[in-house]
Amino acid sequence: MNPSIKPKLIYINEEWSKEPEIKQYLNNCNIPIWTTYNNAIDRNSYLESPVIDRLFNDVFKQRKPRGSGKVHRVRALGSIVLASCRTYLSLREEIKVSGFLYSTRKGNTPIKRYQNANTSSPAAKIDTLKQLQKYGYITLFIGKSKRFCSFGSSGLQNLVLPTEKLWCVIREVLASPTNLVKDNTKELIELKGHDKELSNYKDDGFTNRSRKLLSTLNTANSEYRWSYLTNVTRVVIASEDLALTRKFIDNFDCHGRLYWSGISTIRRRERATIMIDDKETAELDFSASHPRILYAHEGLSIGNLDPYQAKSFERWKGKCAMLVAVNCKNRNQATSCLIKREFKTGEYNENGQNIMRTAVSNRQEAKQLLSELEEHNKPVAHRFYTEGWKWLMKIESDVVCRVIEGLSERHIPALPVHDSFVVRICDKAVTEHLMYKAFKEITGSDALIKES
Repeated sequence: MNPSIKPKLIYINEEWSKEPEIKQYLNNCNIPIWTTYNNAIDRNSYLESPVIDRLFNDVFKQRKPRGSGKVHRVRALGSIVLASCRTYLSLREEIKVSGFLYSTRKGNTPIKRYQNANTSSPAAKIDTLKQLQKYGYITLFIGKSKRFCSFGSSGLQNLVLPTEKLWCVIREVLASPTNLVKDNTKELIELKGHDKELSNYKDDGFTNRSRKLLSTLNTANSEYRWSYLTNVTRVVIASEDLALTRKFIDNFDCHGRLYWSGISTIRRRERATIMIDDKETAELDFSASHPRILYAHEGLSIGNLDPYQAKSFERWKGKCAMLVAVNCKNRNQATSCLIKREFKTGEYNENGQNIMRTAVSNRQEAKQLLSELEEHNKPVAHRFYTEGWKWLMKIESDVVCRVIEGLSERHIPALPVHDSFVVRICDKAVTEHLMYKAFKEITGSDALIKES
């Protein structure tokens, strides 16, 4: 087996599991859908194999694409087969229905830095998926725009469920010694424009240091066995799904948060069950980091003030309103967001899911909540409605990277989750010390750290 073909993080996909089409497909049985998620880099990798050539001749036997049309479809097929292989390697006995999310959106990725995002065109990907479905290799469910549901982080994420017919092909591919994975390198420092497309950039001291830091931690984390507990089974997290990427928007002073594949798929309740080499972990969290950075930026100490505690509202509503006020570009936008958007309440249902609710029921209530927060945080209220996320996340991520430096020097495995760290319990005290130190050095203010 080619060592480049590795398992992906597989998880219960609650969004797709509750879709009416899926329930009808499963004859209304309450069976969870397990999926792997393929990010932009994964989607632009593809497999070359004699088995894929034979598969291509089968699914396109009634019409033979030529020239670039054939090249694009062969690569699309190689990409789908590679995703299927990675899903197959993640399967276990208790998983009854599984597949993967696959995007057909167009990308304009610079070839030299991020790989060729146009290894196959969107039209070729869609055509190949439909041909595979026509000949019984997959069951395909077309995704929807993020405006209507949260199936994907961008573009359209389609759900691909391989049938036994394709699994037979996958087993043949995995047994073949002549497989070749193309374009499988991952850039750790991403820069995107406002159009969400990856942008090229010239490396300097900052990007080189950042890349080296992430590479060091990624290598260290890959030497340990990471796993977490779902309501069905304990899932081992593949090393490549632990790999951290730092993402910037427009320039290297904006955003800069760290991401890994499981950050959006492993829930907080499940993160609490993470084990590193079968050792229990703790998650240490910077509490109210953005308000503390705001106050520090004004040369003020937040002291014992709870920035989220509005006078007439529950704390979780004040927290939602504070984040919205800081991140929106004007008060009207913040007001509308509070009315329309659902937020995490900090309460959980019987399935361990965070209950989501709107913070307010009408415009007058939204204005009152914002006014109370403005009064409660008067010294920094002028910073509201300025799209502060752009620089706040950058400072927050600088703090996180400073902590990672200290952890790497001590060879401590750690998994950052935005502004928190999952570490072994035996490493908790050292990590907490490094967090206090890094926050003080970068912001000039004292941190408040809590265990999630």
